[in-house]
Amino acid sequence: MTFKSRVLATSVILIMLCFYAKPSWAKTADNVSQANNFYQNSQYQKAADIYESLLSSKIENGHLHYNLGNTYIRMGKKGKAISAYLKAKSLLPRDEDLRANLNYAIYETVDKLDWEKSDNSHHLFFWVDAFTLEEHLMILLIVNLAFWLTMGIWVYQRNWVMDVARKFLLGALLLTLVATGFRWQLETHENYGVVLQKKIQIRSEANEDRVVLFELHEGAIVKIDAEKNQWYKITLPNGETGWVPITAIAT
Repeated sequence: MTFKSRVLATSVILIMLCFYAKPSWAKTADNVSQANNFYQNSQYQKAADIYESLLSSKIENGHLHYNLGNTYIRMGKKGKAISAYLKAKSLLPRDEDLRANLNYAIYETVDKLDWEKSDNSHHLFFWVDAFTLEEHLMILLIVNLAFWLTMGIWVYQRNWVMDVARKFLLGALLLTLVATGFRWQLETHENYGVVLQKKIQIRSEANEDRVVLFELHEGAIVKIDAEKNQWYKITLPNGETGWVPITAIAT
């Protein structure tokens, strides 16, 4: 496993941030540049503080999450790094450096829990993870428009070419609809978290006095099923479940 040490250049991030058209974009540019400089000069805590501040100001940018993940890896905070990488991955699903760094970070953990390799649905619908929900919706819109345009032409020109085209687009539309629905399900109904503590005990109920079922370590990725009295009910890729304090998990 290798770690890609690059941080995204300020200019590239700013192109992405322009879509948000915030009045304070000039200050944001300075902050990003300063954070990147801190990273390059190995002042990782200062870089992390700026990246965190930018993200807490409602700037949702995958490249900032990626840079933050790289910073935390350099600081030895695997849990926070993996959490940042997962957020970046939902916004930058095709970034190879990001995927490499996430895999590297998971490989460096004790538990090495990887939902993507354990979940058969990711293999069955492998193309779903290649696009964001917004991209899926855009593709669905384009295919839908193409189908109905073809249907309109077919009404007046019923030849074999248009017949093949409308059948092909109908199949593509149904496939795209299923893929978009699956991606929506993943983003709205499946919540994942990352263990932040060096070692945490997973209990049978949401109470410190309950039986310890197993232990997890920093960086373990878990699925969050429920919340109760400041505890999360979690599930592992192998199906094991238990309860853990909310404070031990980054979401």
